[in-house]
Amino acid sequence: MIGGVTVSNVLWDCRCADLGYWVEPGHGGKGIAAWAASHLVDFCFRVLRLQRLALVIRVDHLASQRVAQKLGAQFEGVARKRIFHAQRALDAKVYAITQEDDLPMAPSSLACTGS
Repeated sequence: MIGGVTVSNVLWDCRCADLGYWVEPGHGGKGIAAWAASHLVDFCFRVLRLQRLALVIRVDHLASQRVAQKLGAQFEGVARKRIFHAQRALDAKVYAITQEDDLPMAPSSLACTGS
């Protein structure tokens, strides 16, 4: 396995959830996270009928922020001490995608360079 995508913290009453993704070291920069996450975003909106997906990203994790931007997520602000990582509470940038957003790319148009 070289990575994964997740939907968590689903709140069915407001039809919202958190979107997450990760890629093993050595596999970054190939479009894998954006490609996989775009398919999950599509599934969440079309099949699960969610209205909003939030992405909560460490402020120092620039690669993950670039993935969020590729997906068409809008930056909403910084949440203080929002993530716990490596035994520390860290600030996080919060991005969101809503079903009504004009997403920049369909899943099929995002290329994954592989190997």
